[in-house]
Parts: sequence; structure tokens; C-alpha cells
Amino acid sequence: MTVLVKANTKTTVKVVGDSLVATRFKLCEWGKDRLPENEAPKIVIVEIEAWGDFGIPISKIRQWRDDGVQCVALMSPLSEDVTKAKNIFDDVFALPVNALELQSFLHTESQKYELKNASETTFVMREMVNSPYYGTSPQAQKVIEYARIAAGNDHCILIQGETGTGKGMLANWMHQHSKRKNKPFMEINCATLKGSLLRSELYGHVRGAFTSALEDKIGIVERADGGTLFLDEIGDMDLEAQTQFLKTLEDKTFRRIGETKTRKSDFRIICATNRSLSDEVRRGNFRSDLFFRIHVFPINLPTLRDRRSELPAIVEHLALCLNQTNLKFEDGAIEILSQHQWPGNFRELRNVIERAMMFAQGGGIQLSHISFDSASQAGDEVARNNSKETNYLGLSDSTSISFSEPLNGNSTNHSVTNFNSRLNEMNADANEQNLTLEYAEFRHIMMVMKRFNDDKEAACKALGISLASLYRRLSKFRETSAGIEMLTV
Repeated sequence: MTVLVKANTKTTVKVVGDSLVATRFKLCEWGKDRLPENEAPKIVIVEIEAWGDFGIPISKIRQWRDDGVQCVALMSPLSEDVTKAKNIFDDVFALPVNALELQSFLHTESQKYELKNASETTFVMREMVNSPYYGTSPQAQKVIEYARIAAGNDHCILIQGETGTGKGMLANWMHQHSKRKNKPFMEINCATLKGSLLRSELYGHVRGAFTSALEDKIGIVERADGGTLFLDEIGDMDLEAQTQFLKTLEDKTFRRIGETKTRKSDFRIICATNRSLSDEVRRGNFRSDLFFRIHVFPINLPTLRDRRSELPAIVEHLALCLNQTNLKFEDGAIEILSQHQWPGNFRELRNVIERAMMFAQGGGIQLSHISFDSASQAGDEVARNNSKETNYLGLSDSTSISFSEPLNGNSTNHSVTNFNSRLNEMNADANEQNLTLEYAEFRHIMMVMKRFNDDKEAACKALGISLASLYRRLSKFRETSAGIEMLTV
């Protein structure tokens, strides 16, 4: 990589040369040294004494900039031509040159190019096959095939998958491989904003539209004109915003908050959610007409726990993302990763690998270098419990939890085992039952009690309620018809 310098003094050349120490850049002086064959400079530094006397044709500088070359001017800060220089050069540094400032700039640029080269050569994304890397399983290949189809058209795309499965990355990839790739990719997370705040971000507002609207603001719908609008977690959008966005989606028109003028925006829409939108429609939380409008081309992303056989290849890919080209795992390390449930999917895996690499300090990753956070371990426990045969209340046939404390002042000693037979009978028609909130609450309490081996104080601590509240909730359930039927011996 070459830094091309056009300087008027040897001092400037020396300062630039000294600043390149410990970088991968090589110094090349304009008019004296030849650039390597078939190689353009990465950075061009021009010392300017008089405006127009650059020593390099201005057309050449503009061509370099168009090709992505970083062009820098060195000139007096008192010059009246500094503003003109900023229109031609990417950066302007003051003369005399501040060696530390220039050194910091060149070192930063060197690191940028190293990272870029690493991503271009080892991060195949895997770009060698012109597709994002999701693996080689049939599930993954289906995702890649669908992504390629989606990138080639302007229809609505709905990406569905758990948190951490790469919905945002896939949306960005489809934009970058579409005919709109040179236009903006605008993203908003609908779960982070509600009501008027969400609508203001989407459509913008005019000054004075509300108390804090001190100036006009352009919304992301308007900014996405010609490009792609990505609505992440659209399942969390409130109903009022859904109604307004449906009209925007239908005719590509909108109004900024506080104005009557109708504006247009030619955007392509990609949505993502970790919810089942069809279930949300049935619950009344999501408009059915909006659902059918965005559910044109759904892409379902598989979870990491469903792709354990691909874990070594996925880990290798993540290592390349972290600029580690020769990551080695000691005995047992990959096995422990394969046993984990990965509730956080790829995002969690990246964190675990990155943390292990820090502990390894350049060496092989050992079993002791791998650790999971408490929330993730809780996910493992839940997954293990869910893998056991359970009835429709979430209790296994071997569950035995007794209540020897007073309920409403009456001493009882009910064993869950005593009514498990009743639960088994009810399992046959469980799908026909209208499960109430009391059922769901009782089920959760039973699962927590089971986990803590009937230790009520520990269960209450985990549930975040007092002991009295536990007895009150159980007593309330006991008074229902279902409770009477299930708890009566």
C-alpha cells in the first residue's frame, strides 16, 4: 500500500515518512518515485503554498477521489482558500505539519485498510459464492436461495426468526445486492419507539408540530427514497402506527407530523420480527390487512441450536469476522459449544468466541476459556426441562409437590402426584379447553416449585413475590372450577 506525497520541502517529506513507521504503507514521492505497476495510491498528500499550484493536475485528484483514494491537503490555516480545499480534498491539515496528528491519521487509515483487506480475502461472506454465509445445511441453503430471489425484486420481504439469528444482516445483504444498492438503507427498530415518537422517526415533523419540535426533521421514510426501508421488530409496532404505515405502504405517500402537504417516497420495504405475526393477528395485536400486505415473501431463519452439526464451520466463519484466520480449539471445547442451547443464537455465539479469544491470548481455545452468562445457562435449563415429557400444564408425570401450608386458613396437604392422573385424563382434550390466565399462572408457579424442590422461599424469590402472595395466588386458583376439580382428592 502506497502513500503518494507531493511536497514542497524535504521537511514535509521527512515528517510524512516518519509518520508511516509501524504501518504497512510505503512512501512514494510525486515526480521522483514510480508507483508500483497497476497499483493506485491509497492516500495522496499534497502540500499547497498557493491556490491552484498543486503540482498535480486537479483532474487527477478528482479521479483518485472518485476511485476511493483518500486525498489530503497540507496548507496554512490562515489561507482564504481552506474552504475551497475542503471541496476538493477529503481532509485538510494545517502547516506546519503537526507530526503527532498526521501520525495518528495515517495509523488509523492503515488499520482501516488492513481490516478491509481481511474482510475481502478471508471473510468470504462468503462473497466467493456471492451470498451471505449461513451454512451448508438444507435449511441454510434455502435461506440463501430465497435471499438471492428477494434481492432481485422489489416485493415486500418478511424475515422471521429468533433474536440473534441475523435478520438485520440478511436485510442489509439483500439491499447491497439489489438494484437499489447505491441508495440509502434506512433502518428502525419498532420495539424501541412507541406512539408519536415512532411516527416522528418514520415520517418526520415540522417545526412547532409539538413542544420539542424546534426545527424541521426528515423521517426515515423520506430518507429511504430510492433505497430500502428496513423495519426491524415490526410485530412491536402499535396499532395506530400500523394503520398509518399501511397507507404509506400502499401508495408510497406520507405527511410529516404537523403539515398538510403530501409527500412521496419510492422505497423498497423489508420487515423483520421475532414474533409469530399470525398469532398476533389472532390476538388482535397486529392488523390482518398489514400482515397480508407484508407477508408476500417470508424468509424463516433457523436457530443455532437446530444447526449443531454446522457449528464448527460457523465458529470458523465468526473467527474470520474477528480477523482470526487460524483459530484452534483444544479437546472438549467444540463439544461444550455443541451442547449449549444458544438462546441468543449467533449474537451470543460471537460474544462467547470473542471472550474465549481474549482469554486464549493468541493461543488455542481451551475448555476453561469458554463461559456462558447466567441468562444463557437459564436458557439451557429451560430447554432441558422442555425436552422432558410433560402434560399440558407443563408438569411431568413424576412431579410431586406438596402444600402443607394453610390456604385461606385451612390446613391442606395436597400432592401434585394425587391429581397427575386427573391431568393425564384432561390432556386428551386439552386443545379443546379455553386456557385461562389462572391456568398459565398456576403452571408457571408449579414449574418454579418443581425446580426448587418444593422450597417455597426459594421459589418466591425466583418468582419475585412474597410467601403470602404465593399462598394467595394458589388459593385463588383453588377457588376456580378447574382448581376445585384438580386439587380435590
